[in-house]
Amino acid sequence: MSKHNLRRPIVKQLRHAARGTKRMASRMREGDASALHDIRVQVRTINSVLQPFIDLPHVKPLRRALARVRSWGRKSNQVRDLEAQLELIEELLPPPYPGGVVDYLARAKEKLQRRRASLAQSKTLDKLPRRIARLAKTADACLKQHDAASLRAAPNFACAELFDALRTDCGEASVEPERQHRARIRIKRLRYLIESFHSSIDKRYCDVVDEARLAQQKIGRLRDWQNLREAMAGEPVMARWLEGYDELEKDLARQAQQALQFLERRLVASPAI
Repeated sequence: MSKHNLRRPIVKQLRHAARGTKRMASRMREGDASALHDIRVQVRTINSVLQPFIDLPHVKPLRRALARVRSWGRKSNQVRDLEAQLELIEELLPPPYPGGVVDYLARAKEKLQRRRASLAQSKTLDKLPRRIARLAKTADACLKQHDAASLRAAPNFACAELFDALRTDCGEASVEPERQHRARIRIKRLRYLIESFHSSIDKRYCDVVDEARLAQQKIGRLRDWQNLREAMAGEPVMARWLEGYDELEKDLARQAQQALQFLERRLVASPAI
């Protein structure tokens, strides 16, 4: 992004996102299962790009417009959660499966297809590209009210806050699961900021990207497993089957803890910015 004026590249990115989301929505209606993931990534990216600016003065319309776009991500969660469960089972627990598990997975795949089809035909999906296009206009109008220096400072300030919070999170995440979850969310935000504003933020923030990416992956895998166990608690066949994989959960927890400890050392070693 431009070092001189962030408003124009931000607005250009949002307009591009509106066009891209329209194409991805069309793919969803045609039955492309990957399109849902692509749209969700687009929505998360939009949120990360605008998040540093929503607390600036005179941007209340921007906050409202962004909330309407973010609401689509929440409505798609049911579909994505079921997708994630099936993907995790396939990745970590390869067949052969017990008979009851095979039957459950077949029913779950049918349910997933129905939910995808329903979401693909929903009015919320129809509205999403238009909402992003309106968000681009709103962002242009709101950000015009701030000078270039203020806009350049906002992503750096957001990175500094995330850096400080992560230093604390990484030290306590090994004993607090919720702290671990918060660390993962902050890592994702930091990565999106670095990727979106790489030419405008202090380069020292980029020094921990590789360690942050690894920690995000390891924490995410553990969190997905824990969510799977929780989701299957009401399915006796699945719950009994998953109970036999306690050692796998312990191994995932060890990997997450090691990655967090490595990231913590890199954060502590990084000079204050």
